[in-house]
Amino acid sequence: NTLKLWDAKSGRCLLTLKEHSDWVNSCAFSPDGSQVLSASYDKTLKLWDAKSGRCLLTLINGPDLETAAINETEGRLIWASPDAWKFLGWRVWDKDRDFWRILPAETFGPLPGNETDKVALAVLA
Repeated sequence: NTLKLWDAKSGRCLLTLKEHSDWVNSCAFSPDGSQVLSASYDKTLKLWDAKSGRCLLTLINGPDLETAAINETEGRLIWASPDAWKFLGWRVWDKDRDFWRILPAETFGPLPGNETDKVALAVLA
């Protein structure tokens, strides 16, 4: 579930990237070395900032070839295929109950009325 970036000269681990939910099976650097793309058995591709380790973008391959792209820095959907809503949902922090709730994302408009501090997209499939 993790990807580690190592300094080839010193052998020191520079970054540990942990946002995949299953084994990482491949990765590649951008030509200028500033970004890393990782692929996982969790059916996602993640684009990382190679210096900070921050996940910049998640590309999701869902059932029946439905796909979506999520801007991780802003927590918003960039693009989705027509039926991608079937496997995406809103992950909402319920501060009254102190846990995450998953709400269906039948539309990508505003969330229904709620009193939450944190909202993010979640993959349901």
